[in-house]
Amino acid sequence: NLVEDLKNVKHGSIRPMLKALNVDQYWDAMCGNLSGGNKRKLSLALALLGKPTCLVLDEPSSGVDPASRRLLWDVLKRQKQAMLLSTHVMEEAEALATKIVIQMRGRIQVVGSVEELIHRFCKHLTLSFKSSLVNVQHIVVQALGESARISDITGHHIEIEIPVNSVDMAKTMAGLFEKVESNKEQWQIEQYAISQATLNSVFLD
Repeated sequence: NLVEDLKNVKHGSIRPMLKALNVDQYWDAMCGNLSGGNKRKLSLALALLGKPTCLVLDEPSSGVDPASRRLLWDVLKRQKQAMLLSTHVMEEAEALATKIVIQMRGRIQVVGSVEELIHRFCKHLTLSFKSSLVNVQHIVVQALGESARISDITGHHIEIEIPVNSVDMAKTMAGLFEKVESNKEQWQIEQYAISQATLNSVFLD
């Protein structure tokens, strides 16, 4: 009742919010006895109850398990107000933000939507595959052209980056699939994937 009075919200509106964030089972628990992740979710519930015109969130999913993090994102996506969110989780930024600002040493480096930043800074495809063939990475790079480069090797798992102009991204991806499929047996590839760059690539670069 005290929270309802302070936040000027209707009676009975608190429990549905706690249920949406999966913390309603702690209704009778002391806040200080909750885990760090549940304290985060409770703090978010309190912030949302007042229906602010602008919501400022600092690392809202820090210490929250992956399943609860998704739940938290779903709740935030349903909000209508403006939101200012700081996070080191690039997946969170991709899921929630319409505009990204990347800072380094206190200075703004880039501003733009996820799509804009990826097209500006990460014009490449990544071929990830698993093969037990010795020196297969050099064979694949040679087959893909001089611009291809090995970006990571972990055991039998190899990643190769293929630079590409964003204009012909689809055409290049189709050609890459065709080339890998036709050489799959020769290169002894057990499994493979071709993916575009992510916001995490932009952040690391």
